[in-house]
Amino acid sequence: MAPNRSKICSPSGWPRNAPLAIALAAALLAVALMAQAENMLPNSGFERVDTEGMPVGWHTFIPFGQSEVTARIAHPGYNSSNCLLVESDEQLTIFDLHTAPIEMSEIGSSKMLFTCYYRTEQQPAAQMLLVTFAEDFHVKEWQTRPLQAEAKNIPTSNEWSLLSWQFEALPGGRQVVPLIRVTGPGKLYLDNLALRPYPAEISATLTNAGTVQELPDKRRTTVYLTNRTSQRRELQAVLIAVPEEGSAKRMQHTVQIKPNGTGMLHLDYTLPVNIPHSLQLVVRDADSGAVYEHMQSIPTPLLTARFTKPAFRSTILPTLPLDSLEITGKINAVPHLARQFRLKAEIVETGVQLIEPSDQIQRPGPVNFTITLPHTDLLSGEYTVLITASLANEQFQQQIQLPLRRLVPSGSEVGYDHQQRLCVNGTPMLPRGLYYVCQHSDLAAIASAGFNFAVVPSTRASYAFGEEARNQKISMLISSPRLAEDSWQNLEHKFGQNPALLGWCVMPRPDEQTTPPEVIANVCRQLRSISPSHITLMSLASPSLLRYYSEFPDIVATWSLPIPSAPITSVARMVDAAKEAVSDRRPVWAIIQVVGAAWYSDELLDPEGAGRAPTPAEVRAMTYLALVHGANGLMYYGYDIPSFPGTRPFKLPEDAPKIWTELAQINQQLSWLAPVILNGQRRLLTLAGDGDVHLGAWHYQGGNYVVAVNTSSQEIAAEFTLPEIEAARLCAMFERRWISANGGVFKDSFAPHEVHIYSAR
Repeated sequence: MAPNRSKICSPSGWPRNAPLAIALAAALLAVALMAQAENMLPNSGFERVDTEGMPVGWHTFIPFGQSEVTARIAHPGYNSSNCLLVESDEQLTIFDLHTAPIEMSEIGSSKMLFTCYYRTEQQPAAQMLLVTFAEDFHVKEWQTRPLQAEAKNIPTSNEWSLLSWQFEALPGGRQVVPLIRVTGPGKLYLDNLALRPYPAEISATLTNAGTVQELPDKRRTTVYLTNRTSQRRELQAVLIAVPEEGSAKRMQHTVQIKPNGTGMLHLDYTLPVNIPHSLQLVVRDADSGAVYEHMQSIPTPLLTARFTKPAFRSTILPTLPLDSLEITGKINAVPHLARQFRLKAEIVETGVQLIEPSDQIQRPGPVNFTITLPHTDLLSGEYTVLITASLANEQFQQQIQLPLRRLVPSGSEVGYDHQQRLCVNGTPMLPRGLYYVCQHSDLAAIASAGFNFAVVPSTRASYAFGEEARNQKISMLISSPRLAEDSWQNLEHKFGQNPALLGWCVMPRPDEQTTPPEVIANVCRQLRSISPSHITLMSLASPSLLRYYSEFPDIVATWSLPIPSAPITSVARMVDAAKEAVSDRRPVWAIIQVVGAAWYSDELLDPEGAGRAPTPAEVRAMTYLALVHGANGLMYYGYDIPSFPGTRPFKLPEDAPKIWTELAQINQQLSWLAPVILNGQRRLLTLAGDGDVHLGAWHYQGGNYVVAVNTSSQEIAAEFTLPEIEAARLCAMFERRWISANGGVFKDSFAPHEVHIYSAR
């Protein structure tokens, strides 16, 4: 069959001659599909074809000046008669295939599951993108500024494979556009594309992945299924165990779930406990094949453990106070089997040993344990802590080695403790910094405004900058997108002994650039070796992709610039997502917007309209919102942003003087509150009503402190109770007023984006 040429579209991305009948057919088809199985993508199996051989409801875009691409219907598909084939013989710049925008209100959820089946020939360098918009996409089409754009690489595969993506849209999105992008030569086949609310009408939860049932090789994974429909559903659950070497094992079970009911499956398989492997779980409709869940998991080994003290890279810094070594771990077996293991811990180089039973080995249950070891006699150097779990008579045992390092004293030591507090030369610090500081002559003003660190591009980092930072008692993070090891070695040689150095900002927002996680892992691994006593920090912007990158840097900084397109709750959602991704084991900092898109994005944008900077009240609200949700540090973007092609320069004190004044006032308050935030016990409180006010409370030295943030642009009155806080009235700090409780309920009024800080003793 001769190939049908794809439609060549205008730069806006829409076909010049799309017939009205086709558009109506696509709309009707979309409604029909939504009614069937909540799949929001029209013509997802490419059954409907227009007169030019393209699937109805799908549109292509190839920028002018590039080679044409063949896009046509091919036969057969994955499990149907049709599929889509995109083919190119030359290296491309870009080829896009997308649907019409889908209303987020129709999806009804900020979380979505995208699935499709695909196969490739050669290297088409394909990506799946989900782009959200706060404005109506139909007005300006692809000239509309995206609110959020996330991309996931489509791996090469010569067989039909399942691609899935759990996507989370940030607050403020009105529409979402799914988009397939091909940038290289080769063939990409696509079939059965689906975008569903997540969880969908059928949901699955995987627990105890690969838990050891019996030695030496019996394992179990448990799946809980929920049917949210009014009909009985027959489901297939497929579990695939893929060892690093050898053949995969596939288990398939069919189960019927009653209307609005739940069910449970035990999926058993055999693999020796010492064989590393991954698991894939697919839950699909037995009749239609619709995929409701596709999870990938790496089962933990039988024995796992990690250092919780020292928390920073398992590294003892001479200036960081440490009362003992603490290791937490787990025996990943069913309880009756876990109880039979006896634990032993040993510092190999010193011969210090602990053998269960011991007061220093605590097991609150059969599975979890905590080991406490002395460290006072450890000299500078490398150590190995050997953890052993043995059955009686040592018929079977598992061992893991935990590296431990004690550094020699240095003039510049930065790390964090088990409370995720940044410690600079032994002193805890609440980080408050400015992103993109380029001139050392600005450091005096920055320090006077109450900031304690600055992020400087590596191209602007000089000896003069480092010396002035030291004089002004302000720290610096050096930012560089470079990957080469020698460039980091040069920076460490230049600044590593400067007490003003905090560490390194690596590869900004790799999740947006679809940089492979292994690239980031390698850079962070190099820096741990090159600069052992300084932190690595990386900004991340995609809540759906955080977990793929967050394990590599020491600190995750959440990137969220919501103003004016999205609500400020985007800041809170990003912090929540990051803390979940790092399992609250490492610090999370929040990047707070102080510049508008008129400067950093497009010189044609109106600085008072769509491109405006936040108001001072919005900056203040975003700051405290991040702290309420558990951010351990703050970075403001940006201070001195030079002009690039298509942008204009921006300098915070000159272009946004009201924000600059507000930041100085915020820093004054945070200087006073720093001991509370650093040392207090934080908890997020629930507000009755619509939830526009976010509440966080800290208990510190017998007192209670509450921060309340109005996240809306409206004036509101809010009522709230404070569980476990016995107080008849609250002092509104920095306001010289009090509010009293009426029946245990406090009431206060909030201007748009206003923040109140209360204390009670």
